[in-house]
Amino acid sequence: DSAFPWHALRDISLEAALDDAGRQAVLDFWQRHIPIYMSVADAYEFLAIDRESGRIVHGIEPEFEETSEVAASLDSLFEDMMAGRGAAALLA
Repeated sequence: DSAFPWHALRDISLEAALDDAGRQAVLDFWQRHIPIYMSVADAYEFLAIDRESGRIVHGIEPEFEETSEVAASLDSLFEDMMAGRGAAALLA
């Protein structure tokens, strides 16, 4: 019921996948990562929790699944945000 549901980025990547292996890689990525922040302001981008490690990663179009770590944990992300460091700039 949302104009931009949580799985929109996954669906964009699935549509762009060239073959079954690419589609499976997209599905595997989104099974492992839970979006906690999404933006469509300047570019489609997100922050997600890696369900295996607890790390917070940032992804941006066009290759959403090529992410960079922005915090070691959700607690670290919040601490950085409160101090105006790191990932806080991504959320501005």
